[in-house]
Amino acid sequence: MVAGASENLAAYVPDFDVARADATRLPLRDGAADAVVFDAPYGRQSKVETHELADLVAGALAEARRVADRCVLVADRDWREQARAAGWTVAERFERRVHRSLTRYVLILD
Repeated sequence: MVAGASENLAAYVPDFDVARADATRLPLRDGAADAVVFDAPYGRQSKVETHELADLVAGALAEARRVADRCVLVADRDWREQARAAGWTVAERFERRVHRSLTRYVLILD
């Protein structure tokens, strides 16, 4: 995943860093990032090994809040309640039905 993210970012962003870490304990100082983009695991095909899915998303949202003032969350369910609990304001919310059993939710958080 890190290699793929690096390749994708290189096409659009001139200066970036990519690291592999636990999303609930990011190796960054407070306020270190301009924004966080977070594609939450859906818990269908990718196994979440160290956390329950809800705990992982809530913890990642709290960490994103600690390191950045903006966040985009993409997920297979609506995590607005967890985002607000982590201190975010939901600026925008979008839904996109992908197919019969999958709707993607995008939250823009400030």
